[in-house]
Amino acid sequence: MKSFLNDKILKTIPVVFLIAILLKITYSYFEAKEREYEFAKKEAEVLNSYVIESRYYYQKLFLNGNLEINEKTLPALPAFSSPIISENFSKNNPLNISVKTVSDRARNAKNQADKDELKAIEFFKKNRDETAYFSNGRWQRRQKS
Repeated sequence: MKSFLNDKILKTIPVVFLIAILLKITYSYFEAKEREYEFAKKEAEVLNSYVIESRYYYQKLFLNGNLEINEKTLPALPAFSSPIISENFSKNNPLNISVKTVSDRARNAKNQADKDELKAIEFFKKNRDETAYFSNGRWQRRQKS
């Protein structure tokens, strides 16, 4: 009887150990995914902040009268240059980050929001006080008016 009990214990210990290791691996995997998500979110916030500040800096140059709008200065106007800069950045950055300005009522077909972007637009319509939306590794930010 004692030998049978010892055999049971000796067979149970590796199974318990294996289950514990599998639980630890699973926990570590989901923890790493959460850290990856948070890191991607922070990267998106930093990139967004830089883009917005650059855009408003150049916009203010025109609004404050420092630059006159004419044929030569038009390419510096954010409304004109942002899509070009976004497209070039999206093609040339090493992390394959895509930057776009989209709308649910786009006048230009290139600016039509896709399915995920439409979800973000709906989120902002329902949550007027929110300024940022992050889902499926995509960061969207409400533009200041």
